[in-house]
Order: sequence, then structure tokens, then C-alpha cells
Amino acid sequence: MDNTSSWAKAGVMIRETLNPESSHLIAFVTPSEGVALQGRKTKFGQSEGFAQTHKISAPRWIKLERKGNTFTAFQSEDGQHWMLVGSTTAELASNVKIGLAVCSHNEDKFCNVLFKNVIINQN
Repeated sequence: MDNTSSWAKAGVMIRETLNPESSHLIAFVTPSEGVALQGRKTKFGQSEGFAQTHKISAPRWIKLERKGNTFTAFQSEDGQHWMLVGSTTAELASNVKIGLAVCSHNEDKFCNVLFKNVIINQN
């Protein structure tokens, strides 16, 4: 992950739609601000932070889990031993969009990220 900003993000996002104002949750890693769970619980709502771990940086395994209306973020150094980042509730539709997200947090630079071992489980 390029260090374009201490708050550059790379992670997993669940969105209600692909529209910019869509409600969404994202679990992500940064170059130096840790791993966090953020999102917008309602269409056109404010983005907010729900949980953050500090002193952790990329590369890192990231997992975003949905059980009903509860969204939980986890991080791991090896993909085997997972540590809770935090969770929140949000009323997103049952059919959502899931993808990988990158944000440079620097309008003058692109942030290059290499994602590996991507798995989507639908239970």
C-alpha cells in the first residue's frame, strides 16, 4: 500500500447501492493510523467512525462480517488469528454490493494497493 497519507485506506466495503450517497460500511487498514470500521448508516448521512485500532499498519488481513444488521470488523497479521476491531448496527438492504475500496486521502496522488487472498462467503 502506498503511503499517500496517514489516512489512506484499503479495505472491504459493503454498500447498499453504487450511488455516491449510498449507506455503507468499510473495514480498512491505513499506512499509519491503524485499522478502522467506518461508514454511513443512512443514504446522504454523515460518514462516521465506529471503531479503530492503533499502531497497526499495512500489510494486514481485513475481514468485514455481516450478521443481520450487525457489521463487525476484524484484523489479522496472518489470516488465521483474528482480532476484533469493533462493530456497529445499520439497516442495509439484504441485497448489497461488496467490493474492495481504496482512498488516497491526497487529491494529488493515487494510492496503489495490492489485494491478495480475497474471499467472499455468503452464509
